[in-house]
Amino acid sequence: MIHVLEHLGREPDVFIGIMKELHRACRAGAEIQIVVPHPRHDNFIADPTHVRPITLDGMLLFDRRRCEEWQKGGYSNTPLAIYHDVDFETVAYVQVPDEPWRTLVNERKLAVEKLEELARTSNNVVVEIHLTLKVRK
Repeated sequence: MIHVLEHLGREPDVFIGIMKELHRACRAGAEIQIVVPHPRHDNFIADPTHVRPITLDGMLLFDRRRCEEWQKGGYSNTPLAIYHDVDFETVAYVQVPDEPWRTLVNERKLAVEKLEELARTSNNVVVEIHLTLKVRK
């Protein structure tokens, strides 16, 4: 799903329905590759057809094991995986830096940890997010 999910599901029920259908249609162990613009990048912000930011934290809400851990720990995260009987394990998560950040990381002038910190607080640091979800049934 390359540059798809950010265009779908302005309303929560629609997005949850999409996740439920993905889970239903995939066999156990299937991997779903997702590429989306980073929600703090102008590529996401400027496009009026982008209706939903896709983030690692948002995808983790569809991981049943994670939701069960949160419930046991008394955390307030919404256990969507449990509510909607879906289960997606996030097996890969990569943030693709935009320039000049990519060059700085490649030349080891900027630590990846610092890049991740900048991506949480500043715009136009990371251009895309690549996620791989594995279907559990």
